Amino acid sequence: MLDGEKWRPVAHHASHAHLIRSDWPENYQRSVSAVVVPASRPSWNLGPAVRLAEELGCPLVVACSARAEVGEVALELDRWQGVAFRIGAEPPVAVRRLRTRQLALETPADDPRVPRARREPAGDRTGRAVLTRGLLTRARAVPDGARSQAPYVDVSTKRNVALLLARQLGWRRLLFLDDDIQPPPAREILRASAMLGPSGASMASWPAQEFPDNSVVCHARRVVGLEQGTFLAGGCLLVDLTRTLPYFPGVYNEDWLFCWEAVRDRRMAMPGSVDQIPYNPFDPRRATREEFGDVLGEGLFALLHRSPAEVLLGLAGQGPDAGRARLVEPARYRGYWSQVLAGRHAMLAEVTGRLEARAATDPEAAVQLRAVRAGQERLNLITPYELAEFVALWLQDLQTWRYELAQLHRQETFKGAFNQLGIDEFQRVGVM
Repeated sequence: MLDGEKWRPVAHHASHAHLIRSDWPENYQRSVSAVVVPASRPSWNLGPAVRLAEELGCPLVVACSARAEVGEVALELDRWQGVAFRIGAEPPVAVRRLRTRQLALETPADDPRVPRARREPAGDRTGRAVLTRGLLTRARAVPDGARSQAPYVDVSTKRNVALLLARQLGWRRLLFLDDDIQPPPAREILRASAMLGPSGASMASWPAQEFPDNSVVCHARRVVGLEQGTFLAGGCLLVDLTRTLPYFPGVYNEDWLFCWEAVRDRRMAMPGSVDQIPYNPFDPRRATREEFGDVLGEGLFALLHRSPAEVLLGLAGQGPDAGRARLVEPARYRGYWSQVLAGRHAMLAEVTGRLEARAATDPEAAVQLRAVRAGQERLNLITPYELAEFVALWLQDLQTWRYELAQLHRQETFKGAFNQLGIDEFQRVGVM
């Protein structure tokens, strides 16, 4: 919250769709340089991605982890062309330098009972957190067995490495496609690629509406009769690589943060939607893991809903550069996140109240209620300082990331690119 702004809870926005421009002309070349799949499922899930890459006439790049094995994926790719790789214990330097990633790795991921350090550093008179050198290594009362790799670090790392690879190889447009997504037709993707260019969109996203790509809490809102839409997602995301690129933070809603600047600048296209493999949306562990990133994402996008009058009031006296680039400024302050958390608590209270009324007679509602309450437990541990801290690190990381991208040397082959990135486990298939 900036000087001059009135304190009030930030309400949940059921839809962000109006932030997306819908009338992009198709002025540019129809082409896709590569399809990238951050895969964790067995190789047979790659069938739709292989067929799509073949129709687009571009290589398929598969970043493997968990049940996706490089050798098995290479066999799946054999009928077309591409490369499968696995990132080692130490990712490339450009990824390791991301402080939000380090913070995520230090944070207990699954147990809402694990206490987080509540002591906040001194703030300046505006309420903005003053970050200290020991920020990421401050002590937390965490049992040894409670620390685990944050679940969203894996997918963000794979996507970030794909961006590094693409920059080295001089690619111009990259399609990210998750291995649980049924992609749109190739002709629709090519049509969207013609929207991406210097005076056009910088990204195009196909949100999953069947099965809806929502957090546990947003699924619960829909169940209890509250309005709830879907929004952009990294599951099917086309990126113009000639732009100044952001990165994917290791947090739930990492795709929202990746796209935040594009939406802010009204450079996002949404040509259609996709289907997603159904899953159980009411897993309490999922709700626990999602809550911090859900609050973060909703709070950052709420800034883009503010009226011009509110923006001008908040930026009064900050000079001629106050504009779209300064829209994120309130998120640097704990006061703003106090407003966001107040709105989040009120929204969850309404959802749980409606579920409680159903749970007495509906066993399914009782299951849904347990999941939402797990999210509430995690919400109770989130502080305004933690959110302001993350935003400060995210903005610092954007500068670090863009510096690292500028240091990359152009490579002509996958082998040269992977060698520069320090990735040893890869297998190329076909002729490229």
